[in-house]
Amino acid sequence: MLLALFAGTLLVVTTACSSAPESAEKGAPITLKVGSQPTISSGNLYVAMAKGYFADEGITVEIVEGMSTDAQTLVATKQLDAYFGSLAASYFNGVANGLDVTLAGEIGQIAEDKRPNIELLVRKDGPIKTVADLRGKKISIPSGPDSSTGWMVDLLLRQAGLSLNDVEVLKLGPSDGVAALLNDSVAATISYYPLLVSLLEKGDIVALDGMSEAYSNSANAFSIGPSLTIDNRDAGVRFLRALYRAVDDLKGDYLQDPEISKIISDATQIPIETVRKSPSPAYHKNLPLNAKSLNALQDFFRSRGVLKYPTNLSIEELSDQALMDEAAKSLTH
Repeated sequence: MLLALFAGTLLVVTTACSSAPESAEKGAPITLKVGSQPTISSGNLYVAMAKGYFADEGITVEIVEGMSTDAQTLVATKQLDAYFGSLAASYFNGVANGLDVTLAGEIGQIAEDKRPNIELLVRKDGPIKTVADLRGKKISIPSGPDSSTGWMVDLLLRQAGLSLNDVEVLKLGPSDGVAALLNDSVAATISYYPLLVSLLEKGDIVALDGMSEAYSNSANAFSIGPSLTIDNRDAGVRFLRALYRAVDDLKGDYLQDPEISKIISDATQIPIETVRKSPSPAYHKNLPLNAKSLNALQDFFRSRGVLKYPTNLSIEELSDQALMDEAAKSLTH
C-alpha cells in the first residue's frame, strides 16, 4: 500500500540539532519512496515528517508498506529510494555480488531502560515456560531465520544452550504468527511494540525472559540506493539531514511527551494510550552504524552456511560514510 505520509516526508537519522540547515536553501523538490513498516522503531521517521523537517528540504516521502527483506532489490533498481527493516543474509550476499545498496544509519535501538521493542511470545497456559523448553519446537519469525531478527532469536536461544538449529522456524507475519501461537501451530512467535502492548495486556500471552540482552546486540539499519548515493547525492544529503534533526526530539522516555506520542499514534493508527505503554527506542547522534554488530551478524549468517562470499564485508564496504558526514556537517548547532 502506497501512502503519502504527512505533508512532506519520511525517514530517520540524527544529529544533535533540530535547527534548519544554516547555509543550504531548500533543494529542488523531490518525492522519495521508502519501504517501511508502522512500528515503534520508526518513530524518528514519523517525527521528522510531522515536524516538517523533510518539507524544509523540499522532500516529500511516500511510504510503501508490506515490504519484506527482498525490498533491498527494489532499492538497488530504484523502485524504492530507501528501506527500513530487518537485514537479511540476502542483503550481504547481494552487496558482495555488486548490489548497489548502502547502509545509511541505525534504526531505533533498545530503550534506555533496557526494554527491547520486540519479544518472543508464548502462551501463558502452554507448556513453554523457559527458553530451554523450545528445543524441537516450532517458532515464528516474521523475517525468517536468516535475518537480523533471526540472529536476535538465536542469541536468546543460546542463553539456554540452544540455537536456531534446535528449533523449526516458520516465516509468518506478526499477526499470522500470533494466530498460529493461539491455535497451537507454533510454540512461540516474535512480535513488536506497540502491538505487543495489547497482546500482553490480554493475559493469555507472555514474553520469555532474555530478549533485552539479545536485542542489545541489534545490527538493524536502514539502507538507501543509487538514486540517493549516485544519481542525486544532494537529495541524499538532504534526506539524511532531515532525519538527523529528528533525533533531538527523541530523548529519554519521549513517548510520554503528548506531542510525540500523538505523532506516532497518528502514523501507526495505534491508540495513543498503547503507544505510551511501549518502550522508547534510543537514537544516537547521527545514527551511527555499529561495525561490531554488523560483523557479528555476518558471523551468524556464515555459521548457518548462507553467506556466499569468503570474508566479512567491512563497514566501509557496507556504508557511504562520506554522505553521512556531509549531512551531519551541514547542520547548525
